[in-house]
Amino acid sequence: MNTEEIIQKINKLLKKATTNVSYDRICDYCYESYIANRSDQEFCCDNCADNNYNQNIRPLREAEKLLLQLKEDEKRKIEYKNSLPSPENILRNNIRKFEKLTIDPIEGTVYFMKDIVDMGVNFEHFSYKERIEGKVEICFALIFGNYKVTQLDRIKIKIEKLKN
Repeated sequence: MNTEEIIQKINKLLKKATTNVSYDRICDYCYESYIANRSDQEFCCDNCADNNYNQNIRPLREAEKLLLQLKEDEKRKIEYKNSLPSPENILRNNIRKFEKLTIDPIEGTVYFMKDIVDMGVNFEHFSYKERIEGKVEICFALIFGNYKVTQLDRIKIKIEKLKN
């Protein structure tokens, strides 16, 4: 070995000796004094690090997960609400279904309520209500565009096409 090689080996040994510096610390969990091997070591042992994680960090992570889940649920609710048909679309569909029926242009046609409901007519969405005069009890007819629907009894309705 020549002198240059010996100097290089000595420098390597000195470098190793200076990099293994011990740090006097106090554990962030149990507040005991200890000697750290690394500059970023915060706890005296793995048990203190695990306990700190379980008590302080894990609840925060679980809360973050719950918040993300709530946000996703809220997005799904909004998407579902937006996917529902609007009242205007339901009314248009009701009118299309009435157009498919055969209706007497002079007197109107009597249908069973069940048959009309089975066709998919939604009686909650109509253009407006019209009061029927001349009856003892107060009665209303529902107007769906150019169609007037009057309930005759519990199972029958009369559908008339209105004149424009």
